Amino acid sequence: MDPGAGHAAAKWSASASKEVLPPVDFAAPKLEESSCHQHPMRDEQWHGILVDFRTKLATLDRERIRYIGRAIRERIEWLDPIMTRYCRLTCQRCPDPCCHARKIFFNRTDLLYFAGNDFDAPPGQTRAIAGNPCRYLSPDGCGLLRTARPYVCVWFLCEAHIALLHGEPVGFQRQFIKIIGEIRTCRLLLEATFEKAFP
Repeated sequence: MDPGAGHAAAKWSASASKEVLPPVDFAAPKLEESSCHQHPMRDEQWHGILVDFRTKLATLDRERIRYIGRAIRERIEWLDPIMTRYCRLTCQRCPDPCCHARKIFFNRTDLLYFAGNDFDAPPGQTRAIAGNPCRYLSPDGCGLLRTARPYVCVWFLCEAHIALLHGEPVGFQRQFIKIIGEIRTCRLLLEATFEKAFP
């Protein structure tokens, strides 16, 4: 177990019984997210898509859309201190950091998540030109809050992170996997809700 694992496990154990997350009691109606909008784009294109999605989502069940968004956001917030610690322990020594990948983009579900809730969306796609570095990558890591990052950047576990997770208590590992699964379910439901109304 790494030096910080005991502290993280103790914090999780102490807070787990107090934590109140929106329940996820529905099944995912589809298996994979669409790759739509997962490509370089100019900022004006990005903003045009967000406006279009906001207009369309406003015609749907707003309470349900916001409930799904809150469920996603609060689960990402649960993951954030864990993933931040894992990154601090491993990324500086990594020969090929995943943040340097040139094919990471926000997809349609990310945009629906921003558009359907009162969350501040990033100013644009990760890059306007294919092959460019991510616009949000700084010398200190990602400049975006984890709740505003492309989903793959929220959950991706490299081999070093997996090793750290395996060093955590079994109950912690199960909760971590459960949270990841619930985020995915909520995102699939959000996109399926949109697709049903706007095929």
